[in-house]
Amino acid sequence: MLEDTVVFTLGNSAYEAGVAALINSLLHNGFKGKIKVGIPPPHFEGTPLENVEYIHLDSTAHPINLKTDLILNNPCKNFIYFDSDIIVNTKEFLEELESLIKECAVFPIEAIIPKEDFRRLRWNQQIRGEMGFTKNYSSSYYNAGFFAGNWDRDIALIEEWRSKMNTCLSSLNSVEDVSKYFKLSDQDVLNALLQDDKYNIAGISPPDWWGNMGGEQKPFLFIGLWKEAGFYHHTATPKTWLHQSVPLRPPNAYDMLWYKYLQMDYYQLDKNKILSKKMTDWLEHKKQSRYYQAIKKILNKVL
Repeated sequence: MLEDTVVFTLGNSAYEAGVAALINSLLHNGFKGKIKVGIPPPHFEGTPLENVEYIHLDSTAHPINLKTDLILNNPCKNFIYFDSDIIVNTKEFLEELESLIKECAVFPIEAIIPKEDFRRLRWNQQIRGEMGFTKNYSSSYYNAGFFAGNWDRDIALIEEWRSKMNTCLSSLNSVEDVSKYFKLSDQDVLNALLQDDKYNIAGISPPDWWGNMGGEQKPFLFIGLWKEAGFYHHTATPKTWLHQSVPLRPPNAYDMLWYKYLQMDYYQLDKNKILSKKMTDWLEHKKQSRYYQAIKKILNKVL
């Protein structure tokens, strides 16, 4: 599946555990193409795997702002980009993606911003020099952590995205305070480009993918194409493997999938070097089990 496609991702040494789980999830669900991992400082070496290339990057730009460069510097037939805090969850998602790429570029819809929202007017003003009141803007707001396309057909979009980042952002070295109207850096620039019909794209909406969001607050039709979400994106911080202490909540769907795929035999990392014993117990629900046993002992004594 997707033999003529390259998957790109980015991750420094702090994100190797995310890269490992992403790669394992791709291979487990049938991906047969090549994988290219851009590694900005601080570097890690990567685990030698067939069809996986590790590319050390020396740019001072924030990793979020390097995804367009990574793709533009590595021509291919078809490209898919995943943030390294994404887990591919179903083979059906990859099969659908393989079919969609033949027709158009693909992006995930994260939220709704009305077409009359002032941000859309300001985005157009920044990019095209006029407010564009007569524009029939899209109301879809896209997440930039995943996208896919065909090089010959869609690389112009990636090139324009990269160019407008230089125009609209005061610095590529940060994602904070880089522009008044582009608070989410590359992602807001992308949405400025995609808010009219210049480019033909297909969107994937929740529940066919999930990020760290409250579903009850989202205006999407909650009837998915697949039995499970096609992929999960950990859009919040800290990432599962970067918690300094056990969270005051049960593990969520991403936590559990990340832990599952981290332990697979493709890209092998020692979980004990990444996770404390308490975090491992939390992910394996042993913490809750110990609480249950303690409560049971107390009740037995009382009763």
